[in-house]
Amino acid sequence: MVVGGVIILLTLLFWIAPMVVAYRLGLRLNRPGLALALAAVLGWIGVIIAVSWNSEEPDQNHAPPQIAACPFCQAPVRLGANLCPHCQRELPSA
Repeated sequence: MVVGGVIILLTLLFWIAPMVVAYRLGLRLNRPGLALALAAVLGWIGVIIAVSWNSEEPDQNHAPPQIAACPFCQAPVRLGANLCPHCQRELPSA
């Protein structure tokens, strides 16, 4: 009987508790599903990974690169490029 109680206690300590902690941390980081999955698979190591996530959003001050279509193949090309990465043709100057 004592062995069964120890197994239940160890299961709670090393598998269920890290999942609860990781889920709660994941809610704060807007990633509860991933945090829960990490804890379910990795246990307390998953909690450490969830804690080490950077909670800041990426810097949104950078403008996305401006893209135009290649006049030859219509593939997306950055403005100012000299060569199309798809068809390898030289692009006319704008």
